[in-house]
Amino acid sequence: MPDRKNVEGITNFPKPTTVKNVRSFLGIVNFYRLHIPNCSIIQKPLSALTGKNKILVWNDDAEKAFFKLKQLLVSPQLLAYPDYNSIEPLEIHVDSSLTGAGAVLSQKQLGIVRPIAFISTSWGVTEQNYASTARELAGLRWAVKKLAPFLRGREFIIHTDNQPLIFLSNTKCVSQRLARTLEDLSDFNFKVKWIPGHSNIVADALSRMHETMLDGPRAKESLNILGESLVEVKMDGGGDSLVNALSFWLTGNFSDSLNLRQKLVTELMNNNKLYGLELNKVGKFELRIMLQEGMNLIPEAIKAFSNLFNCKVIVFEKRRHPIEFGDDSLPKICYLNSHNSLHYNLLIENNLNSEQLNSPEPLILPEGRVESGVKNIEVLVKNKIKLTFNKWTYEEIKI
Repeated sequence: MPDRKNVEGITNFPKPTTVKNVRSFLGIVNFYRLHIPNCSIIQKPLSALTGKNKILVWNDDAEKAFFKLKQLLVSPQLLAYPDYNSIEPLEIHVDSSLTGAGAVLSQKQLGIVRPIAFISTSWGVTEQNYASTARELAGLRWAVKKLAPFLRGREFIIHTDNQPLIFLSNTKCVSQRLARTLEDLSDFNFKVKWIPGHSNIVADALSRMHETMLDGPRAKESLNILGESLVEVKMDGGGDSLVNALSFWLTGNFSDSLNLRQKLVTELMNNNKLYGLELNKVGKFELRIMLQEGMNLIPEAIKAFSNLFNCKVIVFEKRRHPIEFGDDSLPKICYLNSHNSLHYNLLIENNLNSEQLNSPEPLILPEGRVESGVKNIEVLVKNKIKLTFNKWTYEEIKI
């Protein structure tokens, strides 16, 4: 049997309390489904809970499936021991969220990627207040130190979905936090490689397993009420989604997105202390690359937007855990829906009832400019909308 501390990320995975928690756990299961006998049959009671219902109805069958799959994920049939005679390197996939960090150590053996260890930790208040990259850096350091017995004296690869981390080791002038981290890791021989967030499923799920601690009844109630009243306007994928969503809310179009990006980055540079950013060589480098189209902006850019345009911004993480930027007294509110802090969509007020949303016929909301600058919302099919913009004017625009 594996050492318990090396698989605590699975053995300590809490029983799901929301549909999102179920999907997160199944993300781990599906990643290894080819190596779990009868996986689709065993997970069926859990998969049945991930439909359109937003309220999780846990039952005995789901309970049995959940604990059975946890056992199978740490079984000798799936887990492997490191093969130090192999030319295949050890690999760590690591990710950090607002509430914690998670990592999986693996190695390709006989052409199959085999997990060796699953680990997870929760963040304290200090780490939760870190900037995004600093929190990812803390997660990287924690993972290496935690897995040190497997890694010392070996070359290994660290996979992260945080792009700036792949450049940090090449920087001569560093922050004190980065300097301490590099010193702590100086005994290890590793390379850092970037992967897209959707390829980091297991580490992402392990980093978020502590989110249930934030799901208090009051937060759920307020989120359900607010979530039902908002329609999601999907942005194109990539690093421009945040600035596109903000530009869309501000002007009703995307033509000013690049200019807005420059304003936000300039604000972060000019008032770095206000946003908790260190403006040394590393900090400047991170911000400068954010000036380029397609690069992800850090969450602090949302606070900068709130300050620049005198508005409050409420950001949901997949329609949960709303985080507020700006004072309650501000007259305008921008709602965003974040997906792993990598992709952002705009949320706007929805005045359609459930019967209207299910109607196959096109429907139009009452005329009148809303805060986002969107004049009309035409529902073409369920959950799909067509927008007509007025660019903050009242001129008539034909579709």
